Parts: sequence; C-alpha cells; structure tokens
Amino acid sequence: MDELSEAIQERLERGGSVLSALSMHGAEVASTLEALLSTPRTPFNSARTFAAYTGAIERAREAMLQADRELTAEADDDKQYRDARDAATDALRSVLSDVRSMFEAAYSSDILIFYGLKEEAPRSADLLLEYAEQVATLMKHKPLSERSPYGFDLNLERLADRVQVEVAPLAEAIEDIKRELREIREALSKRHAAMEDFDEVCEGVALSVFGLFKMAGRPDLAEFVRQTPRRRPSE
Repeated sequence: MDELSEAIQERLERGGSVLSALSMHGAEVASTLEALLSTPRTPFNSARTFAAYTGAIERAREAMLQADRELTAEADDDKQYRDARDAATDALRSVLSDVRSMFEAAYSSDILIFYGLKEEAPRSADLLLEYAEQVATLMKHKPLSERSPYGFDLNLERLADRVQVEVAPLAEAIEDIKRELREIREALSKRHAAMEDFDEVCEGVALSVFGLFKMAGRPDLAEFVRQTPRRRPSE
C-alpha cells in the first residue's frame, strides 16, 4: 500500500478500533441484547445489527481510501506536464535568444525595442508565452523600414513562424497544467468529503455500539469503544 497521510492513517486506526470491538466482543453481548430489545413481533438480531455496522464502516473506509488513491494518481500525472512545460520553455527561450542575436547582428541593439525584444525573455512560462506571442505578432505586422547595413536582411515572416512553432507546445503544456491543477483540486475536495463521511459513519457507529454495550451490562466494553479517538480536523 502507498504511504498514507497522517489524517488517513488516524482514521483507519480509529475505524479499526470500532471494528475490533464488534468482532471480538459482539458475541459476548448478543444474547443479552436480543432479550432486552426483542419483542414478539420484532425480534432483535444482534449478528445482523453488528454486521450492518461493520459494513457501514468498511464501505466508508474503502470510499476514503479510493479517494486518496485518486488524489495520489492525479498528483503523479502532474509531473509529465511540468516536464513538458519546462522543455518547451527552454526551447522557446533558445529560439528567442537566436532571434534577438540575429537582430543585433543584422542591425543593432537599438532595433530590439521595436519588436519587443529589448528586455530579456522572462523565466516564468506564462510570461514567456505572452512575450513570445507579442514578438511574433510585431514581426508579422511591423515590416523593417531599412536595409541591414551589414548586407543580410532578415525575413521577419519566417522568424515569426519559427517563434510560433515553439509557442504552440508551451501553450499546450500550460493548458495541460491548468487542467491538472483543476483535477487535483477536485480530487482533493473529493477526498476531504470522503474523510468527513467516514468521520460521521465511524462516530455514529461508535456511539451506537457504546450504547448497546452499556445496555448489555458491559461498561468495560462500552468504555473501550468510548475511548476510540474522536475525529480530528480534516487535512
């Protein structure tokens, strides 16, 4: 089993304590409870009652563990998209650096301001994407008004296309990460709800079993269930 969070582990231990009380001591009070709670028309069945309590905790426990597994799977998926983003960021920064160098070689650094290249490319992927899209747009819609003094003019249309080739995978990777973050938030919310459901079921069963053991004249067993740790704030 994958490593569980402290919050999940504590709940498993708490539920296990209640299940142990039912499994180990339920039979000890069964006949007493049936004599106390049965009527001629509605007999009380201790075995069925305890089995129902056990099933309720086990279902709530499995739902909680499943929600935890889904959250872990979502978090593991995130790495591939972050790696793709980092690779696309490096590729785009490299192309922009080359374009910047071409402008400086063909003309001078003074021309960089007209194509959004005066400042160094941002390191943030989101800001870099905006920066690159602006550079490509300016190169496509702002033709050069002078010839290169060094004799090699630049084809801005082709340079813009080259930048856009590297823009596409970065834009896709950023959208993938945003989607993954939404899915992780949804999985986290689902796990939180499952933990709260488990708390309600486990505490409800513990209180019911406490009452039944007490009614059966077994305050020792009732005290064992009563001492089951109550819920802690969800993580």
